Amino acid sequence: YISVDESYKPIIEEQLKIFNSEFPDAHIIPLYKPEADCVEDLYNDSIRLVLLTRGLTTEEEDYFKKKKGFIPRYDAIAKDAVAIIMNKSVTNTQLTIQNLKDLLGEKGHGNFYPVLDGVKQTSNLRFIQDSILVGKALSKKISGAKGNEKVIEVVSNDPDAIGFIGLNWISNHDDPENLKIFDKIQIASVECLKCKDGSFVTPNQTMVATKYYPLSSTLYYVDKEYKGGV
Repeated sequence: YISVDESYKPIIEEQLKIFNSEFPDAHIIPLYKPEADCVEDLYNDSIRLVLLTRGLTTEEEDYFKKKKGFIPRYDAIAKDAVAIIMNKSVTNTQLTIQNLKDLLGEKGHGNFYPVLDGVKQTSNLRFIQDSILVGKALSKKISGAKGNEKVIEVVSNDPDAIGFIGLNWISNHDDPENLKIFDKIQIASVECLKCKDGSFVTPNQTMVATKYYPLSSTLYYVDKEYKGGV
């Protein structure tokens, strides 16, 4: 069993298909959870591997060194991003960083309201607090949906909803089911802080890798196994 940040479910499912085809006698069972629950699993012995949008904090390293005698291994293994989705009927899909601060903070942004993947401490919520609001108070208009799929569903049905989801939920253009999503939603473009011409960019592989898309994130593994193996 492994615990996985729910925002990474689509890409991890693809990785497991490949792994299972090569190692049919090994059985990896992913448990998709909010980030806070994945971190909690690190503290018990039933889960040895978690996949998160961050590594360990100094306090967490100290805890494991004192309680377990070693610090779990962790490292970055992939790039991802927080994608912003809007209803298909919305005409202006360009958002400045100030727009995002207003939308997610106490001021609000017109009739729009943000929809996040859950009411617990999810990775997208932590990213918003740390990287966009930088510790400032969250808007009381924020709505929590049960997972990224539900965020997509809410935005599909409400022109006033603006969703924040993991990019890999909508980036598989080889999947017909994934492409159907774009019949009802569209991806917002965000102000590029690194661009000198005031451009707005949408998240794709290049924009995320180069960090021109400002809401880029990183996938980490944290491995609590002291020895090698599966």
